[in-house]
Amino acid sequence: MPKHLFLIGILALGLTACSSPTPYVIVEMPEREADLYPLSQTKEGVTVAVDEITNVERSMQYFGIDMFKHGIVPINVVISNHTERMQLVSPSDILLLRGRQSVVDPLPVQAVTNLVDREYWYFDSGTKKQIDEHFGGLTLQEMVLMPDEV
Repeated sequence: MPKHLFLIGILALGLTACSSPTPYVIVEMPEREADLYPLSQTKEGVTVAVDEITNVERSMQYFGIDMFKHGIVPINVVISNHTERMQLVSPSDILLLRGRQSVVDPLPVQAVTNLVDREYWYFDSGTKKQIDEHFGGLTLQEMVLMPDEV
């Protein structure tokens, strides 16, 4: 099972459309090995892939809102460990660049959840709690990948 790591501010929520306050349904990203992504690189048996979610349909499917309308491009970081040793992965190991000079900083989770709250004016407390927990689980956090873990 691939490890999906998201930069802070990236979320995976789905929204079903209707005219009344709409409940969110958590939609998980499909699990794929990192080397299957077009933007991937392998070094010494560890593959790191970056999946930019660059179209509105995918944004709506996974996040429930048009992230582009708010100037956000969600980034899914996938790491596969095809070695015989454990690998420590830390947020400081991931540096995204726009061109050669401009570093792309992640957004705080709260900034993204505020966008969702503004776009859809009502969440019951259970849904809000589920969304907050899910967002927290999507942020890039330090973790250990075991041998052959993907």
